[in-house]
Amino acid sequence: MMTLHLDPFWRTSIGFDRLFDMMDESLRFEPQDNYPPCNIVRTGEDTYRITLAVAGFKPDQVNVTVNQNVLTISGQVNQKHDQAEYMYHGIAARPFERRFSLADFVEVKNAQMGNDSKANHLAYVGDASVGERVNIGAGTIIANYDGANKNHTTIENDVHTGSNSVLVAPITVGAGATIAAGSTVVKEVPAAKLTVARAKQVTIENWQRPVKTKK
Repeated sequence: MMTLHLDPFWRTSIGFDRLFDMMDESLRFEPQDNYPPCNIVRTGEDTYRITLAVAGFKPDQVNVTVNQNVLTISGQVNQKHDQAEYMYHGIAARPFERRFSLADFVEVKNAQMGNDSKANHLAYVGDASVGERVNIGAGTIIANYDGANKNHTTIENDVHTGSNSVLVAPITVGAGATIAAGSTVVKEVPAAKLTVARAKQVTIENWQRPVKTKK
């Protein structure tokens, strides 16, 4: 384990408490072999994606938790329920735990993403179950909060949402559906069809932009 004395920084710095706490936490918890390997990708100005190579694990065997600005991803295989007769067992599937320190502005929302699904730049996917091969367009927002409660959204397999679309929860988007860019959908989206929900474009003649009143 590495040892780094932060006392000189504490004595001469003001307002860096969060940074020093993060450094101290990272040094105190240091995986011996960095298993499993991972990628951290910046996908937009304010969005990031963490990918872990967890061969041999099922989705329900991997846990993701957030506590006090620390994202913890852990995995545990229940050997008692594995009834397979292995001729050769080359995939380790050993227990693991990886921790990632999060800045104050980072949020991890209650969402499940299926295999080969993508959430592009500046998308917000909260309280949602997303199926496989789903493409969530840039700027798509799942409006999960109605002012009092958080509501769930179900997006089935092979769905595409256009850029800047809004899905107002609770809502279900059927398999293979496409939501046109700029749409705001508030009720169930039929499977395998294109749904367009935009206001009609209107051009107002002789309109004058307001001018600030001089004081």
